[in-house]
Amino acid sequence: FAQVDSTDGLGAVYEHAKFDGILGLAFPAISRATGVKTFIANLQDQAGVDRAMFAFYLGDEADGELAIGGYNEDRMQNPNEINWIPLVKPAYWLIVMDQVKFGDAVITTGQTGG
Repeated sequence: FAQVDSTDGLGAVYEHAKFDGILGLAFPAISRATGVKTFIANLQDQAGVDRAMFAFYLGDEADGELAIGGYNEDRMQNPNEINWIPLVKPAYWLIVMDQVKFGDAVITTGQTGG
């Protein structure tokens, strides 16, 4: 698993290239290559991935995980208690939040995002 925390070294290539992120987990609606299937859609067609879904497990002082085609229930305290949040629209990964906190400090209240 790798983390991209700086794209400075990619310079103009990253700014002007026609791709949807590093791996291509974006929605087709914002793809610069019209008609080209996303990474997940290709996996569904070619590798038999059942669901057009991916999930991250962000480990706290532990290894993280990217699951493709679903989520790893072994990483969850209770798989029956998933809190699904609707996207504003299937383009960017944008949701509406009621409140944003940093530690105990409330940064914003009321609807934020979307």
